[in-house]
Amino acid sequence: MAPEKKEDFDNALVITIFLLIWMVGIVISNGTVAGILILRKRLRNIPNLYIVALSFSQLFIGTFVILSTIFGVNFISTPTAWCITTPFFELFAFSAGIFYLVGLTVDRDRAILHPISYKPTIQKTVAVLVMLTVGALVYSVQIFIQYGISKSVNSENNDKINSYNESNYESSNMCNILTEDESSDLWFRIVDFVLLFMIPVIAMVIMYYRIIKTLWSPTILTTSSTIRKRKVIRSSVVCVTSFLICWLPFYVLDIIHDSIEIITGDEVSGKSYDVARIVVVFLALSNSLINPIIYGFLNKQFQREMCVIKNKYFCKGNQIADTNINTHSHLGIFNNQGCSSQQTSLPV
Repeated sequence: MAPEKKEDFDNALVITIFLLIWMVGIVISNGTVAGILILRKRLRNIPNLYIVALSFSQLFIGTFVILSTIFGVNFISTPTAWCITTPFFELFAFSAGIFYLVGLTVDRDRAILHPISYKPTIQKTVAVLVMLTVGALVYSVQIFIQYGISKSVNSENNDKINSYNESNYESSNMCNILTEDESSDLWFRIVDFVLLFMIPVIAMVIMYYRIIKTLWSPTILTTSSTIRKRKVIRSSVVCVTSFLICWLPFYVLDIIHDSIEIITGDEVSGKSYDVARIVVVFLALSNSLINPIIYGFLNKQFQREMCVIKNKYFCKGNQIADTNINTHSHLGIFNNQGCSSQQTSLPV
């Protein structure tokens, strides 16, 4: 094997291993959160419906998108239809996730600022989630338009490319989120950046500012309910911050890359750019790992239910008497207590 080919093989192997690690982590974390929120009755509240929907959107990234990227990295031949649907589901998963995140923020904004007039129900929330999902599907249809433009530009510039190389290009580029799309996608990328990043982030920042201003007002009475709500908002702010940190570099690098190519007419490539591209993509994928930790494992109510499952199925020799615990608010947050063998567990 030639040294250059061996280096490419080694790089592909390393990237594949890291992609598999990310895939397993995303599937386990989001699958665990979604499963427990669905199966445990006390966790079936309105905010958690958004968390379940968000977890399923991340599972799309952890399975279909990453698996397609592994095929692209290793130049495994895939049908053209697979390569077109891969970016479609990638955009759908991301847009649906941000729609659910904004929906959750709106729900908490109205629940805290308008607790008397805001009367949500499970049925209404499910209807909202369905509309958000349909909206994400409709928005993602632009991928097919984008693919048609990219293919047209590519065919004009590469008339001598044979069918094998064209198929190889589709498999390695369209199916691989680690490679850059055509520079002709710049305007699509800018639209995505504005509609799926800037506007949602600004809207969520404004709503959380209003919530924080209300909950931390000197005139508000500091009760146990207020303290619980403050803890929830802190975790939500952390989630928005992680979203900003994880996805901003991805968009900035793509927009700068495409802009330079259009302005100069030269292709931007090289080892430094390839490394930067891989870093920002893995950073963006890390958001799918962080979300379930923030919304699930840092939630005291979720931790209590985990304790119940542990005591029921893994600690049968040391069972604890079950005691009913009352859910105090629409946000579904319990008192800040740990889980140990000396404490009382929840009913199964």
